[in-house]
Amino acid sequence: QSVSLDVWRAYQLLNTARESFLSSEDLLVSAKQSERVALGRYKAGAGNIIDLLNAQSSHANARLQLIQAQYAWLTQKAQLAQALGRLDFSSIPAR
Repeated sequence: QSVSLDVWRAYQLLNTARESFLSSEDLLVSAKQSERVALGRYKAGAGNIIDLLNAQSSHANARLQLIQAQYAWLTQKAQLAQALGRLDFSSIPAR
């Protein structure tokens, strides 16, 4: 019973990590777009350097968050494999 509980927990944590990863991908797309808009406004003289720097900082933070989410997702895949008694990643579906 303890093993099945460990598997269930690992599976739930994997799903949570996957959702976080997918959300981070969406955030990165949005941050890239915001940076492009801020750069365009700055080049056109309609925006200021502070807005551009803030957009670049948000983009960098979104990239970092994506990397952290990917790390967590991959770690949870390994935890689930361990709970199942196998560390063969090919047995765990991607995304």
